[in-house]
Amino acid sequence: MNGPKEALTVLRGARLIVGDGKTVHERADLVLAGERIHEIREHTSASDDEGPEGVEVVDCSGKTIMPAIVNPHGHIGYMRGTTSDAAFFSEENVLDHLRRLTYHGVSTFRSLGTDRDGVELAVRDRQRAHPNADPELATLLSAGSGLVAPTPGAPNGGPFFAVNAVHETSGAEDATRFVRHLAEKNVDIVKFWVDDRGGTKAKLGPEIQRAVVAEAHRQRRTSTPSTTRSPPSGRVPMFWPTCLAVPGRTANCSTSCWNTTSRSSPR
Repeated sequence: MNGPKEALTVLRGARLIVGDGKTVHERADLVLAGERIHEIREHTSASDDEGPEGVEVVDCSGKTIMPAIVNPHGHIGYMRGTTSDAAFFSEENVLDHLRRLTYHGVSTFRSLGTDRDGVELAVRDRQRAHPNADPELATLLSAGSGLVAPTPGAPNGGPFFAVNAVHETSGAEDATRFVRHLAEKNVDIVKFWVDDRGGTKAKLGPEIQRAVVAEAHRQRRTSTPSTTRSPPSGRVPMFWPTCLAVPGRTANCSTSCWNTTSRSSPR
């Protein structure tokens, strides 16, 4: 292990999922140099010997190491137990969810369009200002409040728990102004709903959809529509690794050792 000057740590004897969709080391030693992956080697009986002086060895036998997971589509802060409700939304619940996400190997969560009173954006801004303040929290990205068409005489087509947290828009000019408002808040993405919930809700017309996308691009923001229809393949990727567990990559993108047997969730 000549070469790296940083302190070395060996995560020994773990099952290692690289994250390229095919490579799994059933028993491996993952060598870290500081915060970077220095080497991956197959575990042997000789590996059970104590490491060289100055090298920290962590026994990960019976555990799995894999890249952390990104959830690109969710609505944070509304669920308690198995129930989602507007009454549950609070900064405390958002932070609790971020902590639970980290516990289960999710490094980053993107909340799409259901922020209330800027709570999500405030949490996100604090994380960016002080990135190491609470390492137990997953990184939060937020679209702020999304755009949806009003449904006369009925709740709009936004999520049932957040129909009063989204922005109802019925014209291209209003949609354009609201996207500018979102850009001023520095949202990470612009969310808008275009589905009709099985014919039960009004949907944004093509002119409004084009206005949202055009203004988002002018404001250098990505936009994403929400629809209940699947693409032709019927397969929608919802989670993916943030990186590969390969030499040269930072190690903080990977969950460390977690048991392959069941564990109870925090709180």
